[in-house]
Amino acid sequence: MLDGTGELPAGWAWARLGEISNITGGLTKNPERAKWPQKLPFLRVGNVQAGYLNLSDVHQIGVQPSELPRVSLSPGDLLIVEGNGSLDQIGRCAVWSGKITPCVHQNHIIKARFLEIGLSEWVSLWLSCADGRKIVEAVASSTSGLHTLSISKISGLLVPVAPPSEQQRIMACVQKQFADLDEAEAALARARAGLAEYRASLLHAACTGQLTAAWRASRAPPAEDGPALLRRILAERRAAWERAELARLHARGKPAPVGDGWKARYKEPVTPDMEELPSLPHGWTWASLDQLSWNTNYGTSAKCDTGEVGTPVLRIPNVQSGVISGRTSSTPRLKRIWNRPTTLLLATCLLCERTEALGCWAVPQSLINLAASPPTLPLT
Repeated sequence: MLDGTGELPAGWAWARLGEISNITGGLTKNPERAKWPQKLPFLRVGNVQAGYLNLSDVHQIGVQPSELPRVSLSPGDLLIVEGNGSLDQIGRCAVWSGKITPCVHQNHIIKARFLEIGLSEWVSLWLSCADGRKIVEAVASSTSGLHTLSISKISGLLVPVAPPSEQQRIMACVQKQFADLDEAEAALARARAGLAEYRASLLHAACTGQLTAAWRASRAPPAEDGPALLRRILAERRAAWERAELARLHARGKPAPVGDGWKARYKEPVTPDMEELPSLPHGWTWASLDQLSWNTNYGTSAKCDTGEVGTPVLRIPNVQSGVISGRTSSTPRLKRIWNRPTTLLLATCLLCERTEALGCWAVPQSLINLAASPPTLPLT
């Protein structure tokens, strides 16, 4: 197919793009243009996307009257990007709608003005499909490793030409299918928004006891309610601190302390302010995150790389709301990293980058999969 010998339906034919359109380049930017009195809107590479035009930021450029016949845009012109750092972006194209009049284009955008009305949409469709992209990428490749198009390369691009009536039927069918896809995407977005609201409502019901109200009413009170559970956790928290303190002294070669005076160094956890908190079901109590944990630390500040040597380390992008994502994990140049499977991880340093992610948390190895929680938690 790349050489124009591929089989086509009856009544179709292969043509070079230069045979069915007039192909021209655009204006080259230079400092002198700022001095010229006539300034016109002009399209840059960023304005031409794959299948559409982004006209949210259109610049002005100085133009000489003698240049206008060559670089002015008319409705139906096909605009093709002649160079890009990514091969899959070279040759992206869109049809000019005439929304801005007058308007000119930059030299990195090549313009094809067709001799037959209606061909621009057809050729745009062809250059955007898989077979058309193969032809574009084949001519854009070079031995130097740089990828670019030119007027001569674009003029030589092969295009299948169908009878006008069939083109119209095909384009109408494609536009209908695209419209259906747009509606499906909109419906999916609405469904996702509804799921997010449902998830938030479900979590609220779970954390306030509404979800299990009937279940609690049908059963006898538990042997250990929330206040009793909190007391046990606080006792275990203190005991864990004491064991760690004795281990620390032993590691430093110091004898175990005599008496209980050393225990006074234990720092009591922060308690929640009950006045601002909503009421809870019978048998529940509020607790601070500090009360429920005994060892809260920052992680390593060592630089990481994506090599295979070293222990994996979790970074901010890995910690999402309730889950650990390992797709962007990095490997640090360290022999040891503290990372216990049941350690609660808090992404608390995102304020300067992603404010909405401040406080996102997850438990390693997906042991728990919940939404972001406040620092004060209800216990049942």
